[in-house]
Amino acid sequence: MRPLLSFPWIGSIIVGLFHTLLYYFYKDSLSCALTLSSGNVARMKLVALFLFLVPSLIQAQFAYASLGAHSDSVKQDEILFGSKSQIREFPKYRLYVLSKNWIQVHELADANGNVFAVTWHGSKHPDLQEFLGVHEQEFQKAYGEAKRYHHHGGAISGDSGNLHFELGGRMNSMYGQIWLKNQIPVGMDIHEVK
Repeated sequence: MRPLLSFPWIGSIIVGLFHTLLYYFYKDSLSCALTLSSGNVARMKLVALFLFLVPSLIQAQFAYASLGAHSDSVKQDEILFGSKSQIREFPKYRLYVLSKNWIQVHELADANGNVFAVTWHGSKHPDLQEFLGVHEQEFQKAYGEAKRYHHHGGAISGDSGNLHFELGGRMNSMYGQIWLKNQIPVGMDIHEVK
């Protein structure tokens, strides 16, 4: 059974309740801070910053987790993407398919349940932050570099350490694939990642 906080909507509810309680109990203290001495005001601002920032950081930890995470994270992606996944079994991996608004996203997980690739095709690119998790910033940086040196039509592809990506398409027909090179199951043909 998964911990309750691993669901992103639970984290949002907890953070919202925490912020509401903080405001309810400390609204008078915060409004009185303007009348306090400068040392107390600074201290009060630090306390307020800490009390409002910590829950937000906790929520961010649980918000996204797919590429490189366990396949349990596909449930989070279902919520964020707004689609129920279909599961297809293959000899070397399990394929989770999410479809919504003319976009189809595939998440591929190995025998241990680790998501090693995310692919998609459809009318536009999906919000990749939902599917790339901790690898999203690494992808954005590598994609920006590859795009800078891309001087012709066709797909943009590149590598960043363990991450490989390819994005392309034309209006209303986009596709992409991103995978972690060291997590491709042994004996699997990389061309199966579609």
